[in-house]
Amino acid sequence: MFRFALLAAAMALASPAAAFPRVYFFCMIDDRSPPYIRVGPMSPNQTEARFLYPPDHDGARREHDMLWIGETAAGEIRYHSGDLSLDLAAEDTSLQVGEATLPCVRLELPQDHPRGDYPALALSVGGAVHSGPGADLPVLAEIASATRLYLRSRLEEETDGYPWFELYDPTGPAGFVWGGDICPGFEPLEGALPSCDQ
Repeated sequence: MFRFALLAAAMALASPAAAFPRVYFFCMIDDRSPPYIRVGPMSPNQTEARFLYPPDHDGARREHDMLWIGETAAGEIRYHSGDLSLDLAAEDTSLQVGEATLPCVRLELPQDHPRGDYPALALSVGGAVHSGPGADLPVLAEIASATRLYLRSRLEEETDGYPWFELYDPTGPAGFVWGGDICPGFEPLEGALPSCDQ
């Protein structure tokens, strides 16, 4: 009975039931401090923390960690394993990694969204967000260089040899960005510029 109540409470904290398995969290201290950690997709009893590193990172690397539902001494529900703890009880979700606390951005995708490398992180080298996958389509916003972008998916449409990507904006309406205007924030990103030093 306790186990069922614990599971139900964790599901209620994380997301509505229909979208629960496709909730992701992107967690990092800032753009310069590796690793950037993608947590998800979440399932009723476990999730995966994936550690992402910038291309020039030459220190120790940590591989994937699985996190399981647990309860803290204060009675809060968390995903945890070893020195990782994803706090879903707080108003702002955060990931504890050893002594460091990383703030997280929440992304929620439909259950039928293809699994794989997305959502992903990219950085802008300048350019614009368009209303659709095409340079001739209306511009929704200009993007400053080094802006962090969350990519929802890569599309079939291409312009000058680069594909278009659908954005995910946790703060409001998103749009589409051209692969020639973005570079990998951490891991290599197929269809984008190979590096941010273009």
